[in-house]
Amino acid sequence: MNKRTGIVKKHQHSLKNTIISSYDKRIYYLGEAVNSGKTHDYRLFKNEFSKELNLFFTKNVYDDLGYLGIQKEYKFLSLKIPFKKPQKSKKILIQA
Repeated sequence: MNKRTGIVKKHQHSLKNTIISSYDKRIYYLGEAVNSGKTHDYRLFKNEFSKELNLFFTKNVYDDLGYLGIQKEYKFLSLKIPFKKPQKSKKILIQA
């Protein structure tokens, strides 16, 4: 609540994009902005890239936890997704 005006704003979903970049932060693909914050990252990826195209067949890919299950539908040279952080640990492990 804004103390000066007394107006209460409801939570708003933010814009989401799919971004494909290199390790040195060079952007190769910037997807269309989607207004629904409810849409999962993996669903956006599936809508933008058909698995029949095999675009990532020769690529080493590093994903975040928003893309769990991607290895079942798409083929990669190698895919690395971090494990979920254990409760008492502060380190993030990389899945080989």
